[in-house]
Amino acid sequence: MVTERFGEPLTNRRRRRVPPDDGVVEVRVGACGVCGTDVKIRNGRIPGVRTPIVQGHEIAGIISDLGETTTDLKQGQRVLAHPNQFCGTCKACRTGRHSLCTSGRGRTGFTRDGGFADYVSLPPHVLIPLPDSLSLVEAAPIPDSVATCWRGIKKLQLTPEEQLAVIGCGGLGLNAIQIAKTKGVRVLAVDVSPDKLERAVSVGADAAMLATELSSTDAMDNHLVEKARSWSDGGLDALIDCSGAEGALQTDVPMLRPGGRMVLLGYSPGVAISADSAGLVLDEKEILASRSSSYDELTEAVDMVARRLVRPQVDAVLALSEVDKALDALQHGHVSGRLVVVPDGSSN
Repeated sequence: MVTERFGEPLTNRRRRRVPPDDGVVEVRVGACGVCGTDVKIRNGRIPGVRTPIVQGHEIAGIISDLGETTTDLKQGQRVLAHPNQFCGTCKACRTGRHSLCTSGRGRTGFTRDGGFADYVSLPPHVLIPLPDSLSLVEAAPIPDSVATCWRGIKKLQLTPEEQLAVIGCGGLGLNAIQIAKTKGVRVLAVDVSPDKLERAVSVGADAAMLATELSSTDAMDNHLVEKARSWSDGGLDALIDCSGAEGALQTDVPMLRPGGRMVLLGYSPGVAISADSAGLVLDEKEILASRSSSYDELTEAVDMVARRLVRPQVDAVLALSEVDKALDALQHGHVSGRLVVVPDGSSN
């Protein structure tokens, strides 16, 4: 399925299958997660993406052709792909920031053809062998919706008994809640959707609060701030914002206690965010940002799912030819967890 023009439905284009080039292997796609970033790409809102492009960056599949590439991986092996085709040698890679590498082959589904296809070519060093206990459908969302949350939570350095809010309880937030509970913290779920809040409690949130849908960068949900402060005895220790909503920071920061910290996982291209600088400095509140994960963090996320510490929330599995239906559902807010597409006729 090819994005040929931004803002238009994807095109089902048949391409000739060719042997993989040196340095890459061919993977037969078994399942590919669909996320909000895919909606942004289809709508032309992600800088650096050019058409035509095959989207899809949450790829689980089976190695179908090793070509001439030297690797310890085996044909027929089940694997999961890191979203960035990183080089492995630059400063970003050496410091565990594989998602920031710009010296590799590019980002799968962004600048390199991705998983909304039957086959995809990938460097073997970005592939992670999957345990037999995980199905390809269950594994597909891990690179984004689980590993991204894992990296963000690691940055917060949570300790038992701390109080954390998760803002936005969709594909990212539901997994962030589960990961946070493994740290022994109390979790407050916040969303504008009662249905998503109910889902958040079902996966482990200790409390849930309904937020006002903000549309202005200078708006603040005072009622939510007061309720969150009351729930946390004066202020939250930490906060994860998965919403990327306009104006969210104006509500997030006041919910934190002095010395509190937060990490941004969600984003909206072209939308500026702001916070009162005096409040940040005088109360020593920290704002961090986190993107994707390192290769090691993705491996750790796979292990968490394999041990059932985290259960990716897959709402539905659709045929690849129905990927626009999945993107439309995400765009209109009709999805609580994750959607996964599989090749037409697949038994996954």
